[in-house]
Amino acid sequence: MDELVKFFFSAKNLTEVDRVGICTAWLTIATILLCVIGWWQLKGIKKVSKADFIQKFSIDFFNEKARNIILLLEYDALVFRTREIEYGDDTANEKFPFFEINKKISSQLQINHDNKSDLIESYTSFDIDDLLLGHFEDIGGFEKQNLISIENVYNYFDYYIQVAWDSKEIQKYLHYIKKDSNNPDVYENFKYISQKSASFGKCKNNKWAILLLKLKWFLKS
Repeated sequence: MDELVKFFFSAKNLTEVDRVGICTAWLTIATILLCVIGWWQLKGIKKVSKADFIQKFSIDFFNEKARNIILLLEYDALVFRTREIEYGDDTANEKFPFFEINKKISSQLQINHDNKSDLIESYTSFDIDDLLLGHFEDIGGFEKQNLISIENVYNYFDYYIQVAWDSKEIQKYLHYIKKDSNNPDVYENFKYISQKSASFGKCKNNKWAILLLKLKWFLKS
């Protein structure tokens, strides 16, 4: 303790205290306190910003069309198919991917529609990308950039992510587009966040396990 006093107050002994040393010591302490206060305020601002970000993203994601697709996937009422597009000349045919609705199952789900024109028989792959999978890909990217925590991913989106990822028809579609585009990294963030969120769910009540999980994924990145 005596050595600390001598150091902070620039004194050779406890009876000789330099006034300049006193001022320097107080300035040092004040600077440290301001840094701590600033750090806590910045931490609070980041939490508010993330909460605001999640709220805005949720508004975009939680719409009736997306909920209907999740419901259909949950009850295996969507079937992935491809159809040959014929051009009628020397141009090679192309495959058109889509998801056909199983009417026998969907009729039992009591999906609400505003009018009969909303009753559709299939979704194009673009519908599935834009309304569902693209959002999950974004969530994975946002989590990697620390714009959203894995805790919030799990609390807000895990159910929907896992329903989509566990769907055999979605897996068929992912396999198809990876092969068709010759790009094995298609929807890589979707795969990443589904696995990380599932892992978090298994250890969410154990703080040490969560720390180990975060360390594991940090080393993977």
